[in-house]
Amino acid sequence: MKKLFLYTLITLFSTGIVFSQFKLGARGGLSVNNIKIIQNDNDLHKISYEKGMGFHFGLTSQLQISKLFIQPELLFSTSTHDVSVDDIRENGLSEIGKQRFNKFDIPIIAGLKFDNNFKIGAGPVFSRVVSSKSDVLEEDERNKATMGYQLVAGFDWRKFNIEARYEGNLSKYGSGVRVGGATYDFDKRTSQLILSMAYYF
Repeated sequence: MKKLFLYTLITLFSTGIVFSQFKLGARGGLSVNNIKIIQNDNDLHKISYEKGMGFHFGLTSQLQISKLFIQPELLFSTSTHDVSVDDIRENGLSEIGKQRFNKFDIPIIAGLKFDNNFKIGAGPVFSRVVSSKSDVLEEDERNKATMGYQLVAGFDWRKFNIEARYEGNLSKYGSGVRVGGATYDFDKRTSQLILSMAYYF
């Protein structure tokens, strides 16, 4: 019985090595970002974020065992939003500017790859804001570190990969922004749509 158990372990371990594949590569792509502010009827300012465009680049890796894969990545991403601030006290006088922020993202995606190389996956993404600048907001109180999730559908072909991703938040984006001495809270329903490509070395 012991010999059979040992033989089974060795067979499973050997099979895992034979049928596992590890790949390292470079990734880059574009994103559309959506940020919302919680507004109340008695607010003195109305703050609107337009959908922001951004890009990302960095390193990707993939470990595949049979049809299962895990895909950790380290990415630098940036996005720019048009922001308008309407002052209700001044008959809706608007101030329009831009806001840009840079961050590092660490997605860890796990999923299933099919025989036609189409794959689906999901997993957490850990983000760290490294800089943020606005033309019109007095203060931007984003959290320095946040956690979200990504849903992924993609296709691998030889050394190339293309993926569409949806990213949502699991933690609050930050305490808000300050305008005219008042704080306006971020809505938790921030999201991203991401189109990404990779090349494996």
